[in-house]
Amino acid sequence: MARRSGALVLNVDYGRSPETPFLAAIEQIKHVLVHVGTYVGEFGCSGAKLSVAADSAGAQVVAAAMHLLAEANQPLPDSAAFIYPALDATMQHDTWRSFGSGYRLTRKTMEWYWTQYLGQHPSDMGAQAYDPCVPPMYSHHLSQFPRSLVVTAACDPLRAEGEEFFQRLSQAGVDSKYLPVPGQIHGFLRFRRAFTDPEWGADAVMERICRFLIG
Repeated sequence: MARRSGALVLNVDYGRSPETPFLAAIEQIKHVLVHVGTYVGEFGCSGAKLSVAADSAGAQVVAAAMHLLAEANQPLPDSAAFIYPALDATMQHDTWRSFGSGYRLTRKTMEWYWTQYLGQHPSDMGAQAYDPCVPPMYSHHLSQFPRSLVVTAACDPLRAEGEEFFQRLSQAGVDSKYLPVPGQIHGFLRFRRAFTDPEWGADAVMERICRFLIG
């Protein structure tokens, strides 16, 4: 991303679960966004735009952090890219039935991930499973989100969650774009040598993401 965008890229090593309890990572990212936005000049980028990109579970953390920033009326980044985001602990979308096994990311694995992250199985959370810090797409502050790009993969069980997030952002009036990548699975950007299609391979999609963020 740094090479393709020509931008200064900060990689945040936020706390991982289960050692880091739920909400702690979200708070960490929130504070990073505030700090970088406030002291951007110290990074040699005075006057530059602040963009954020995250994939999968990281996209959930970033979106939840933005919800908290918006709730507190604090400044948000100028743009954001949410790449095959994991946003719904209930896993009720149809794509879980279509792609929940045999496409790398399985339902059983995702249930385990959510349980480690939340500290309890999603089915035990009740109404808390719909708190905007769990599925940020239910935030009442989406209208304050920055211009956003949502990227999904056609054969990803998380695809419908990303689609709904994009729809909710658009309905809230956010300048948002949707990039559905055909024929791909969850996490495909990590496999540059395997997915080399000139239009929809890993490098080609990353190029589109970078163009959006620096645009």
